[in-house]
Amino acid sequence: MATSRSARVMPLCAVVLVALCGAPAASAQVNVERLRMGLPRDGDAGSVEASFTGRTGSTEGITAGAMAQLQMVRGPRWFFAHASGDYTRWGGNTSINRNFVHLRYLHRAHPRVAPELFVQEQTDRVRLLRLREVFGAGPRFVVIGSDDFQLSAGSAWMLEHEVIRVEPGAPDDAVTLSQRWSNYVSAVWIEDTKLSFSNVLYVQPRWDRFSDFRILFDSSVVADLGKVLATRVGVSVRIDSAPPTGVPRLDTELKSSLVVKF
Repeated sequence: MATSRSARVMPLCAVVLVALCGAPAASAQVNVERLRMGLPRDGDAGSVEASFTGRTGSTEGITAGAMAQLQMVRGPRWFFAHASGDYTRWGGNTSINRNFVHLRYLHRAHPRVAPELFVQEQTDRVRLLRLREVFGAGPRFVVIGSDDFQLSAGSAWMLEHEVIRVEPGAPDDAVTLSQRWSNYVSAVWIEDTKLSFSNVLYVQPRWDRFSDFRILFDSSVVADLGKVLATRVGVSVRIDSAPPTGVPRLDTELKSSLVVKF
């Protein structure tokens, strides 16, 4: 039974991955779909993670980071909390580079459609982001929900308050308040109980100016090393059509992490 299901899923998985990889790839979004990966679909769970990153684009260097997350399930109600921080070594000095906090609630009253609410706060010194506060709400759809493959999509209204550090002489606004349309497609394939693959594409244009958009493509692999330990390797490509002056439109990131689950 499991073998026949995998045989049916594999061609569809390949189509989804090709479609995602063929899409253009934006800035300072965070892939929450990847954060969910590795946690059980039902039941309380959590994890802590240590990471090592090599980065190109807006900056080049080496970054170490830490992350903690918690999932709670109460019947159809699903709660998720995530907090992370990165530290970068530059010229003998260590400084906080990025911080991120995300809270999400999902009501799974229907197996295929569920409303989501989320709030988040983040900073990114490299991308001149002093503060970004986000509130959003919208439906999540489970297109395919088998044991070894899940194809999901979501669409949400998102209110974004952003404070940036303006470079001398730059025409940028230091503070902006905007509304975005956040959309994603997520494909997660579990080859066996020890190996998982995730590919996600986010597209987030502004409602009042679709030429101002952010796109994120994120691909990762998680391999269980036992009941408690796992390792994660991920690649991200981001594009911001209207970044602050002095910040490149394109960012790429390769990240390797050690995960402790509980």
